Amino acid sequence: MGTATVQLNTRIDPMLKAGGDAVLTRNGLGASDAIRALWAYLVEHQTLPGFMVADKREAPRAESLAEQGCGLAFSSLGLSASDFAPGGSSAEDWDAVRDDMYDAMIADIERIADDRAKRLLVDTNVWLDYYLQEGAFDEAKRLVELAEAGKIDLLYAPTTAKDVFYILPRRLARRNANGISVSFASASWACIEHMMQVATASPLSLAECEMARMLGKRMPDLEDNLIIASGETADVDYVVTSDRRMLEAMPEVCLTPARALEMIGILD
Repeated sequence: MGTATVQLNTRIDPMLKAGGDAVLTRNGLGASDAIRALWAYLVEHQTLPGFMVADKREAPRAESLAEQGCGLAFSSLGLSASDFAPGGSSAEDWDAVRDDMYDAMIADIERIADDRAKRLLVDTNVWLDYYLQEGAFDEAKRLVELAEAGKIDLLYAPTTAKDVFYILPRRLARRNANGISVSFASASWACIEHMMQVATASPLSLAECEMARMLGKRMPDLEDNLIIASGETADVDYVVTSDRRMLEAMPEVCLTPARALEMIGILD
């Protein structure tokens, strides 16, 4: 009685099969011969043939991005955290780095040529005083006159243009004691168009937003911080404002309109 056999079926890439069949054919063998030879080797030696051992070793599991980042400061150097002294929280180190960044930023802003400011970023409240003839109107007007004469450069933050546009009609309405029936929107447009003629818009992008966020510990008002950050990017000498909080928080950067005129030798 003949030995019973079983059929072995497997799927294989067509190109791989064709290439293997070619080698077997050149040696007078077929696929069945190769399979029988492999199984005979397994039974006789009770182990995998050498060419299969490397292929069958378990491949290392790919690390997730989260795992890759763990201790990357050390692993990128071919080291581990155990090679260094134990560390505490990074918050304290970051505070020190941030303080250094503040100092560097302020130092960049503090440029005085002959003790006279040349480029001034004018805050919203000063523009409103000028257009509404309130508060520091006289000083604001003098600054605009100097800008028109080409003796100084005035700038405004884009947020200032937006605030002037929306605040000015409300201020007019509040002062409308005589009940004048007129839309104040046209006044907003007129003032913005004039502002764009006598001053230049300073930059306001993601970079300034990030800088404003970093200033949060020193000044809690985001809009004020955006003005300071915008002025830093625009390389202004000072920010001219009547905002007491800004003047107290950033005295090395912010000046009142009167003080700004003193700094450029105009006010008697």
